[in-house]
Amino acid sequence: MAFDVKWIAKNDPKLSPWKYEPFSEERNKELKETADVQNGSVLFRKDFRLKAPPCRANLEITGLGFYEVWLNGAKPDETRVFAPVLSDYYALTRYDTYDVTGLLHAGANNICAELGAGWFSPLKKWWGWQQFFYGNPRMAARLTVYYPDGTEETFETDESWLVHDGCITVSEMYDGEEADFRLLSPDWMKPGFDLSDWNHSVIAEPPTDNIQESIAPPVRIIRTLKPIRSWKLSETETVYDFGENGAAIPRVLARGHDGDMIQLDHAEFINEDGTLNRKSELGALCCDKFTLTEGGTHLCGPRFIWHGYRYMKLTVSDPEIEILSVESHIIHSDLRTTGTFSCSNEKINALHEMYIRTLKACVIGVPIDCPQRNERKAWLGDAHIVSEMAMYNFDMHDVYASQLEDMRLGKTPDNIIHYIAPIHVQFDSRSTIDYNIAYLVYMVGLDERYGDTGLMRYHYETLKEHLAYYERQCKDGMVEPCWFGDWFSEDMPEGMKKVDFKPGPEGHRQNPPFAGTMFYVQTLRLAAAIAERIGEDADAAHYRRLRAASCDALNARCLDRETGKFGSGGQFLSAFALYENIVPEECRSIVFEELLRSLEEKDWHPWCGIVGNRVMFEVLASFGRQDIAWKVLTVEGYPGPMHMLSGDRTTLTEGLDGWGSGCHNMFAAPDTMFYKMLAGITVNRRAENTVVIAPYFAEDLTWVRATQDLAEGTVSVSWERTEEGISLAAVIPDGVTAELRLPGRAPEKLSAGLKNLTI
Repeated sequence: MAFDVKWIAKNDPKLSPWKYEPFSEERNKELKETADVQNGSVLFRKDFRLKAPPCRANLEITGLGFYEVWLNGAKPDETRVFAPVLSDYYALTRYDTYDVTGLLHAGANNICAELGAGWFSPLKKWWGWQQFFYGNPRMAARLTVYYPDGTEETFETDESWLVHDGCITVSEMYDGEEADFRLLSPDWMKPGFDLSDWNHSVIAEPPTDNIQESIAPPVRIIRTLKPIRSWKLSETETVYDFGENGAAIPRVLARGHDGDMIQLDHAEFINEDGTLNRKSELGALCCDKFTLTEGGTHLCGPRFIWHGYRYMKLTVSDPEIEILSVESHIIHSDLRTTGTFSCSNEKINALHEMYIRTLKACVIGVPIDCPQRNERKAWLGDAHIVSEMAMYNFDMHDVYASQLEDMRLGKTPDNIIHYIAPIHVQFDSRSTIDYNIAYLVYMVGLDERYGDTGLMRYHYETLKEHLAYYERQCKDGMVEPCWFGDWFSEDMPEGMKKVDFKPGPEGHRQNPPFAGTMFYVQTLRLAAAIAERIGEDADAAHYRRLRAASCDALNARCLDRETGKFGSGGQFLSAFALYENIVPEECRSIVFEELLRSLEEKDWHPWCGIVGNRVMFEVLASFGRQDIAWKVLTVEGYPGPMHMLSGDRTTLTEGLDGWGSGCHNMFAAPDTMFYKMLAGITVNRRAENTVVIAPYFAEDLTWVRATQDLAEGTVSVSWERTEEGISLAAVIPDGVTAELRLPGRAPEKLSAGLKNLTI
């Protein structure tokens, strides 16, 4: 049944003009002066009667920005937050479905909802590239009740629903939430509550006709943290340390007098004097304020926004305010774990946990760059760099399938995929092929991991339009420069600085002007694989020809066949040229020697950025130098994965040196090598063998254990050193083709069941 339900609002049913006119800074400035924005929360209530207890009842609902919903005072999902999943609401709005059978009964019932501004109606100060004004909060819902006698009854949003302001007066994603508990009785959802000062809702315009049921995993409260320590800054200020950084919402249970105030400030770092260090928030206030009532016990914490923090400062207006409890609720998309890893090296285990914790904190409905500052955007570079790592640890199918649709709908006027998805304001439609390559990386990755070719077919026409743009502007095999390159690299020739949204000079190692063509070569490889997979053989051959021409152009411009340097050499350029097979076969060994030289020059520290950290370990392993890959993974000191564990960090920082965001997942890609190299498990449904087991027995490891959950069952690999040698055990589920590859032995097909051997 189509979700063709009326939308309702409190007032001013008109949407932002951006549904009907192109975005411009001048018009945006005018709107900031004239638009009437409902930024606080809005309540809706509908009372109704049922003739009998239902045998089944479904609620379909969406509310923009975010909604919470109750039936007879109970939520259909107590742990769910920040619904519906973020989208560009003019292009696609998502709704959710709940089974609410157990919440209804014969006779009088009610359905109540509260809407927060979310990303839909933010404060005017943030309008622009960061946030976008769609209009004032609105909702649509349909409750369908099925009776035992075979009849059914439907209750939909319309003018009969009552509406009122909530007690949340400000709700801003970056700045925080403010609530005054004096404005609303906590009994507003109870039967018989006096609704005489409530108004009837008005019919509002739908944000779009494209309203789809959400497929992405819901965002939930996953865990609750208690403070591990606290300290007083003054009689009225206390700082709490929750022991780990991440995306969370605070909850403080307090009791005071009428008009008493509680303020919660959040930060990822602290200063030496114990005060909050707000350096990573970049202007986001990250502050919540609550006004108490006389004698009431109130749960103080934001409802429609989250913060990225480890530390929280609690400020009370009166020292006599009673603080009954302090908690932090960790939130992220409810990702099902599909991979486990551990080994005898506790630092590797800690690093693995850091990678996992950071990745989860950066998946909140959609993959985002970070959860704490005035950004929190779905940058596709961060997302595709860690996508393989994510799929080795979690079931990411529906997350990525959902975001692929955001990419398709958010393409630029030139028909290329944007570098953020979902995208609201297209503040620059310029090509960034190093980031929009995520469109292809996702499709190929979902096929390799889950065998899903349907998404390739669904997106193929959009993909061809995307590729046609680059083909049109390709001159002599070369395409335009890209913005980011090997983002956040430290591997620069002397005198050169990291770039910022522009290509560097020819000798730049992070983003030389030819880097866009390098990513074009990768794009064409993936495009050929997609076309071949769905039977578009002529297209596949065409993309391979284009790729060969661009490889020739790159080699003519960049490859020094005498020294093995690709461009200015260094870690990223050498590794990427080898990873993508850009350089000819006869030059691979000398380019690899340049990669080794550049690593040795830096005492085996990875000075490359996010792309280099993604591909370099794969290249080292493909050349049989797992020993070097292991050395780079475990080298102590700055920079490198092990350095991320320093400074009391519990999540990856944006910069290798701790700069910027304190929770940024773009450097998490090496985690994949724990599975693929140390445990030796590679999963690829496109290959002859779905699973290849080829562990590397690092000399300073005594044991490794890992699992991978597939549709057919769990693949398990473990090995340990014994007096007899290395004892290896592998479990293969029925229906999975697998091969064991060990040094000095012929490859061996593995049948289903347990395989034990001593090496």
